[in-house]
Amino acid sequence: MATLLASPSPLKGQTFYFVLLMFFLGFHFVGVNPFSGEYSTSVNMEGEGNLLRQVVFVLILGLTLPLIYINGSAIKSSYINNGALLLLYGWFLLSPLWSLVPDISLRRVIGTWIILLTVINFASLPAERIWAALRYVTLGILVVNFVSVFVVPHLAITGDGFWQGMYDQKNATGMVTGLTVIAWFYEAYFKKNYWAWLVVLLGSVFLIFTYSKTSIVLTPVVIAAGLLILNLMKKSNKIIFLNSMILFGAFTTWLMIEFALALVKLYTGDLNFTGRTDVWLFTLDRIKESPWIGWGFGSFWAVGDLSQAVIHHDTFAAEFAQAHNGYIDIVASSGIVGLVLILFVILGPFAYLWRDESNRVSPHLYQPIITAYALLTFMILHNLTESSFGTGLHRVWLIGLFAIVTLHSLYKQNGKMQGGT
Repeated sequence: MATLLASPSPLKGQTFYFVLLMFFLGFHFVGVNPFSGEYSTSVNMEGEGNLLRQVVFVLILGLTLPLIYINGSAIKSSYINNGALLLLYGWFLLSPLWSLVPDISLRRVIGTWIILLTVINFASLPAERIWAALRYVTLGILVVNFVSVFVVPHLAITGDGFWQGMYDQKNATGMVTGLTVIAWFYEAYFKKNYWAWLVVLLGSVFLIFTYSKTSIVLTPVVIAAGLLILNLMKKSNKIIFLNSMILFGAFTTWLMIEFALALVKLYTGDLNFTGRTDVWLFTLDRIKESPWIGWGFGSFWAVGDLSQAVIHHDTFAAEFAQAHNGYIDIVASSGIVGLVLILFVILGPFAYLWRDESNRVSPHLYQPIITAYALLTFMILHNLTESSFGTGLHRVWLIGLFAIVTLHSLYKQNGKMQGGT
């Protein structure tokens, strides 16, 4: 067990921030009301927010401010290396100007800025510590979820037999469990840690019983993608890597479509992706009225009577709080401008793989880099059927932010070790 909980040695004076990071991740992942069984939809959400959650995140940001002094150069470098990310958030900040609900939009923008600044501050810690914190938090959640299935099954298992643990919906559970399996897989793979393999096995079992189709399909695909990227770093053959990624992408796309269709048909009896296609069509129809700048950040869904689905009397769409596709949702909220910016943000780190940096990666950085790429890939693919882009309180976007900022920092660190700039 000691091996399972082993973590990289902390820098002097930064143990407090490691613990604070675990609290930040835990609070973000668990929320303020676990085991509530209450699932909110757009039609019954007024955009009022949660005061306790807001206060906690502001306090955490305040507590991370000394890191600017402790790790000032690293944080300054993060701001320089993440220009596209800051530009995207700057665009979000402008969008309340044309929102139908500017007060709600501005509050949501400020909230997502608080999360971004907190992530950048925490990302000044060693990447190994960041992913260790994620592993500990997700392990704790996995244990609680497993215990709850047997101790309080009336709260942890839905009427349909889906395991949801502490969460209010199986897809949220599947998403967190998928992240758990991915993070622990690379700990097991690189460290040859048998306890970590046990976590991967238990996480995989729990993931299957959530019946969360998206996460069940994505998790092994993302793990395989990470191993392909690792192969590129070791062999430095870009042509082979490019051909492998094309073949891998074609195969996994076919596999995901076939598997997803099979699961949907098995569990729902139809091929309408549990209503997602209807929501996509509704959202795309509304986008036509404001394609370039969108309806304003956080202004399309879950704003009470001014939600687009409510205004246009679409009772089916009103049952959703998102379009269940991040790429469609970002256009709905931030327009084509927002989509272009988000693509620069999420695809930018992959440029390192085609440049010389990937050929000179120090082996001791393999694990944190591959973990970051895998988690970023999960976020990119997860947004095909769920929406998290730019949503500060969404767990997948949070981990995606850590992955993006961490990758830029790791390659900068690697460049210095190799004698680069």
